[in-house]
Amino acid sequence: MIRGVWVIALNTFREAIRNKILYILLFVALGLIFSSLVLGKLSLDQSVRVIKDVGLGAISLFGVVIAIFIGINLLYQELDRKTLYTILVRPIARFQFVLGKYFGMILVLILMTFVMGAVLLGLLHLNDAPPDGPLLTAILLSFCELTVVVAVAVFFSAFSSPFLSGAFTFGIFVLGRLKGELLDVLPTLGLGLLGDLLELLARLLPNLYHFEVASYAIYGNQLTATYVLSTMLYGICYTALVLALACVLFGRRDIL
Repeated sequence: MIRGVWVIALNTFREAIRNKILYILLFVALGLIFSSLVLGKLSLDQSVRVIKDVGLGAISLFGVVIAIFIGINLLYQELDRKTLYTILVRPIARFQFVLGKYFGMILVLILMTFVMGAVLLGLLHLNDAPPDGPLLTAILLSFCELTVVVAVAVFFSAFSSPFLSGAFTFGIFVLGRLKGELLDVLPTLGLGLLGDLLELLARLLPNLYHFEVASYAIYGNQLTATYVLSTMLYGICYTALVLALACVLFGRRDIL
């Protein structure tokens, strides 16, 4: 089983890194990170904080864009080009195909996050600011957030078109970042049964706000190990649940 997933993952990785749009997104992200040098020079003795702020923002923003882009297209491309049929006639189950696609996307995100993170650390080094724990923690949790976003993209792409999958995934990302505010506001609106339904739906959203810790990194405030580990565990559990649902839906999908 593992071998089949790994074969699909490597093939997905090789296919994704040949996509020119992926490199365009990466170059735009790197351009934004490099622009922090100029913005830092314009600030008053705040260059390091500006570089961290812009750099972490670019990693998070373009990481999500890349995650959604590759997440919604890879399953669809296999169906559109009819290559899925030649894959599934081999001893590879549909759930292995879905998991292989997911982990292939994760390999791509590891590479993209590493490149963007390395550039950010290099710019900080030029400003005599060596990497610290809070910054590395922020990059790690940002990557963990991307693994959840990719899982959500795979879930929607298992039964929907790329356009709808992208729209749904981006919507889940935005609402996931605002989940705390939603749960605070909905009970005060007095919507009755509709409000209860909306609150239930809000609770099903991934709580992505916990992964956004750039403010701690900018000011050098270290998070506790308990917080970091519990947030990572939450991401793993939520991802596993969403992938399980994606496997079930794709397994029942009529692809003939």
